[in-house]
Amino acid sequence: MTYHREHLIHAIFALLVALAALVFSHSVVDDPQMVQSMARGLASPLTWPKLMLAGVSLCALGWAIEEGWKAYNVLPPELSKEEEALEFGDVGFEKDGDDIPLLPIILGLSLAMAYAFVIPWAGFTAATVVFLLLWLVVGGIRKPLQLFSVTLIGTVVLLYVFVKLALMPLDRGQGAFGEFTIALFRLLGIY
Repeated sequence: MTYHREHLIHAIFALLVALAALVFSHSVVDDPQMVQSMARGLASPLTWPKLMLAGVSLCALGWAIEEGWKAYNVLPPELSKEEEALEFGDVGFEKDGDDIPLLPIILGLSLAMAYAFVIPWAGFTAATVVFLLLWLVVGGIRKPLQLFSVTLIGTVVLLYVFVKLALMPLDRGQGAFGEFTIALFRLLGIY
């Protein structure tokens, strides 16, 4: 039996990602009983991270199965990348990455890192509004209605999901940012 080494390596990596996500889901906090005491109904502060890690694990397992199938599916070795992509339905991924624009990638990664550092100072709400707005601009969205509606609706949805449903204590920010966040939470009925 022949196999495709590249796909086998991807399958092994995907299995490791699935396993790591499962392991991390059991070590999200040091004291799970303390966090369970904060639960309201079915939701606790652990609900969201555990669901996300379970989702990562499930997606990685699907990826491992797909790559394992590709690794052991008998294909003629003379198939080009384009023909292999068509064989497995990966149309659109057969091109090499030579024409990928690096500037949006660098800006996006820098923006994500800056977002993580700004949250403790400006708070989750203000930092998320600025982050989403800039992220959309870097992604090529230029219409003001789209920019502001996605930014504001996205921020409100994230606030409800994280604070109201998942009960995560998000950073409110310091000074005026903290006061603004509390006023906004009260206005939205989050608390």
